[in-house]
Amino acid sequence: MLKKFFAIIEETYREAIARKTIVGFFIFSTLIILIAFFVFQSSTVKDAMTKMKETNMSGGKPNMATDMIMVSVLDIFWTIVSAILYFMTVCVGIFATTGFITSQMEKGTIDLLLSKPVPRWLYIIGRYIGSLTIILLEVTWFVVGMWVVVSLSTGAWHVAFLSSIFFIMLGFAGIYSIVVLISVLSRSSALSIVIGIGLYFISGLISLGRGIEKVVSTDSKSTLSYIADVLYYVFPQTSDMSGNMKNAILGNPVEWMPVVLIVALTAVYVSVSVYAFNKKQF
Repeated sequence: MLKKFFAIIEETYREAIARKTIVGFFIFSTLIILIAFFVFQSSTVKDAMTKMKETNMSGGKPNMATDMIMVSVLDIFWTIVSAILYFMTVCVGIFATTGFITSQMEKGTIDLLLSKPVPRWLYIIGRYIGSLTIILLEVTWFVVGMWVVVSLSTGAWHVAFLSSIFFIMLGFAGIYSIVVLISVLSRSSALSIVIGIGLYFISGLISLGRGIEKVVSTDSKSTLSYIADVLYYVFPQTSDMSGNMKNAILGNPVEWMPVVLIVALTAVYVSVSVYAFNKKQF
């Protein structure tokens, strides 16, 4: 069984290479890393950092104000980079991997798959895990690459930035579990992509609404508030992972309840996808 599982993952990798989308994402990530390298190695940036260090050590004593400015600038930089990468991962990742599910349900392909002595659920799980590992490799490459380039240039190794890999992948896994379910039910890549990216923005709106409600406390909750609460516990909230990622980078406490919730919802949606695929008539 394990051999069949890895064979499905391997086939997912082969399809990803054939589609060129993942290769394009890798090339794009590499270009961004190289651009960051040349920017931080430019004379302007290096002179600015040198002056800050000289100011910091003027009079033979460290300047706490300069240290705080340097740390704050880097914190803001890492927060912005992680937010952009999160958005790219969700949008590009969904676009690049949705076809892995729908392609195996095409006429001819599905007939061949069902003729093999492989349980149906293994195809869904294998494709899902295969897609996640592909995106994980891409995200890890970009995060570690940017971290090494910037850290070598500035001399400040902000290890907390590496935690963004965990939260980005957790958010993507949650959204992708719904994409897989829609793909199984509709066999439409376009519909799955639209719903997946749409849920990313809806999550942000729900989080914003709940945040405003906490600030503006009222005696009674509105109908929209109840709807927002229901949607919060029904759909994986990627915005919570974005907030946790920011907190981790800035050294603030991380809320683990949203992490548990998104893991549970992901497991539920993947299980429903497996059930739907098992019951589907081809």
